[in-house]
Amino acid sequence: MHTPINDDNVDHNYLLSVLEKTRQKLLDHTRRNRLLNYKETGRDIAIIDEMANLVYEDLVVNSNRFYFDCFDEDDQGAEEDDLFTNNEPTRILPRSQTSRSNVDERYRDDRLQTPFSEKELERRLRRLYSEHRTLVAETGANSLFIAMGFLEWSDSEDEPRPMRSPLVLVPVRLHREGTVGQAQYSLTFDDGALDSNYSLIEKIKNNFDLNLPNLKEEEKPEDYWERVSAAIVRRQEAGWNVVHEMALGLFKLEEALERFWSQNIQPLYPDRARSILSVKMIAILVQKRPTNKEDWFNMIPTDLRQSIHPDEGEFRQDVFEIIDEYEVI
Repeated sequence: MHTPINDDNVDHNYLLSVLEKTRQKLLDHTRRNRLLNYKETGRDIAIIDEMANLVYEDLVVNSNRFYFDCFDEDDQGAEEDDLFTNNEPTRILPRSQTSRSNVDERYRDDRLQTPFSEKELERRLRRLYSEHRTLVAETGANSLFIAMGFLEWSDSEDEPRPMRSPLVLVPVRLHREGTVGQAQYSLTFDDGALDSNYSLIEKIKNNFDLNLPNLKEEEKPEDYWERVSAAIVRRQEAGWNVVHEMALGLFKLEEALERFWSQNIQPLYPDRARSILSVKMIAILVQKRPTNKEDWFNMIPTDLRQSIHPDEGEFRQDVFEIIDEYEVI
């Protein structure tokens, strides 16, 4: 059990300014940030012909395991097989039905449809699995998410290229059974909290004075999409809209830090210096990952240590307890 730090020994304004500067340095508000400007790469898996709310229920609520299906052009039908037909399947998702019993079996099974050939799907899954596994081993953090829904928008009237920003982020784990070339991949929920895209919310607020809603607890993706659509109604003439698509992909640790900050820390500070310190340490973790507690302690700036606790020995013990609590080693 932690001993609370005496607030009389803490300069909250200084702590907050130090932490806010750290947070802003870690966040990328440019088009390089995949949370603001998502572009499909060779390690991303687009998910098509699925009902987002049903996927959410099965994956998150019911903890079901999903597998992946490739795209079979023969399923498009002979009437579409001509020289003037684009055989690329639509990425736009159908709207979920209120009753599961009224929908086709393919929307209720454990298969996620993709627009890729069998060979291309296997290649993408193999690459994604390898990079996901490496990131977890190196950082201890899971950066794999299903992005449900995207906001298509532009940050400047002079910029003709719209950006796509994911709206709902569902933490997942990718599993592999069998050998390379004959492997079967599956997807499970990672038991973390679903999140809004806080980088996007902050960017839109600062640049356009628009308040995008936060995702409510247990809110289904399509319900959230409707609330986002209502929030951007005055920007629709500028081409802003909510795109009903899904994709599986990796996101950077800086973005995971932002989600942690917004969900767990913002409601607590400035009343608890311990929580502020915890995030400061996690922010440092994004850039470096010491392998022992003493190195952790030595990485905390001296001025920050002194402003939190006047006794270095007691503060060192506090730091060690926080490291254990957050399992950062």
